Amino acid sequence: MQSLLPNRSLFSAATKSLQIVIFGLLAVLATQALAAAPSYSLNAEQLHKILGQDKLVIIDIRDAESYENGHIPGAINIPYEDFHYQKPNKVSYILKPFAFKKLMEKKGVANDSTVVIYGELANLNGSRIFWAFDLYGHKNHKILDGGLQDWRQHHYPEALKPTTLAKSHFTINIHPEYIATKFQTFMATKGDEYVIIDARPTDQFAGKDDHKGRIGYIPHAINIPWYELVSNRSMKDEKGVETSVSKLESNQKLKALFAGIPKDKKILLYCNTGSEASVLFLALKKIDRHAKIYDGSWSEWRLDNSMPLVKPKQ
Repeated sequence: MQSLLPNRSLFSAATKSLQIVIFGLLAVLATQALAAAPSYSLNAEQLHKILGQDKLVIIDIRDAESYENGHIPGAINIPYEDFHYQKPNKVSYILKPFAFKKLMEKKGVANDSTVVIYGELANLNGSRIFWAFDLYGHKNHKILDGGLQDWRQHHYPEALKPTTLAKSHFTINIHPEYIATKFQTFMATKGDEYVIIDARPTDQFAGKDDHKGRIGYIPHAINIPWYELVSNRSMKDEKGVETSVSKLESNQKLKALFAGIPKDKKILLYCNTGSEASVLFLALKKIDRHAKIYDGSWSEWRLDNSMPLVKPKQ
């Protein structure tokens, strides 16, 4: 009589096949989850692999002369200053919505473009433009973490011929939760809803450096200098264009830096002109926390003698 029990070798093979299928499905799901997770930066290797992809728009935010002397192939040039305007007080502000829309359309940036932003100032200016795209509702934009220095360290090719794109259509969708005015910042000092963070170098916060004239800081602000969030930077080389690659620190380090800020508090950032605070804005997004930036920052606040400030003890 034949045994009614299943053949052990067949059973074992079937089990192994099932395990392979399960592990395969888990790997696919993990890959899909990773792809679906928000990513706000990429490195030079990742950018190099996607050069030439449809809808990819690389924006070089350096000045025109630097761009003409060598840039990432396919990159268009929109100098950092072109994203800003000045009021009579000589303070620079991010372009107003309609002006931002016109600039994007002129340069060929559309709402469905995959935008990569790069410069060479340790993510300072790149983070500011990243914030601007967030503010005006663009869905898919990243910074090249490490900037042009990272690209050059890999000895990837550069182009001399400028790239121009056909005019596009760009729709603005303002996110007011990402920006604060002087009045809103003033009101934030009157309550405990916000944690106000000054991203300027420690010496400026401490009143030892009158980089912007009137010394001090906005009442109740704490100091988290922008350079503590990136590698290979310090207060001494705040805007030095160096060959060393400077990138955002790991999420673990970023979480440690912001660990003292209660999760139930809103965060308001400021600095000198907005770029330093933008490094913190980007870092906070990477660890799933959110903030708004006082656009005029210390450059505007210090000019208004009716605005309170704290003068550090010398």
